[in-house]
Amino acid sequence: MAGKKEPIEFWFDFLSPFGYLGSILIEKLAAEHGREVIWRPTLLGVMVMKVMGLPPLPATPLKGRYTEYEGRRSYRYFGVEMNPFGDGSLPPLPAARAFTWLNMSDPALAKRFGQALYRAHWSEATNVTTPEAVAAFAQDRFGVESERVIGGIDDPVVIYSLRASVAAAVRAGVFGVPTFVVDGQRFWGTERLPMVERLLTTGSLALDR
Repeated sequence: MAGKKEPIEFWFDFLSPFGYLGSILIEKLAAEHGREVIWRPTLLGVMVMKVMGLPPLPATPLKGRYTEYEGRRSYRYFGVEMNPFGDGSLPPLPAARAFTWLNMSDPALAKRFGQALYRAHWSEATNVTTPEAVAAFAQDRFGVESERVIGGIDDPVVIYSLRASVAAAVRAGVFGVPTFVVDGQRFWGTERLPMVERLLTTGSLALDR
């Protein structure tokens, strides 16, 4: 009998519209190949600005305007509704800490929360920009008391855990989202998903030979 297939790691930041698109596509692809997806939070602000010393992507000359266009085109291509007001203005810390807090006790619930929160901001124009809004969202959608969510967001253990996750991303060579790790190989961006699919289907890539 074949051994259990390794889960796919999905590195994400709620700040990124491409992260949301990647979350939808990788879950679909993984399900088709009998793989689990483990969600791992990171923070683009740390990786891009502090580690690589680069400006935020929207502020990058030439590339910033193209990326905005590419995001809207990609959403249309994959049939995912994009909130016209979803301009990257989602502060990632409240959502990332709430996810981390949930993930420490219930990873399945944390994933459902992450999927719903991504959709709320990037497709539904729902306000999830503050700790209070994130807590209210968790209570309304999942029945988790908002006071507990606020406590989790402010918990030093949760803050440390998120920082540790970001540090792990940097050590693993993750520099952008979405990043997928499949059988030890890293793939950055939704445009690499055809390579992920080939690896899942055949067990190798042409460059492996």
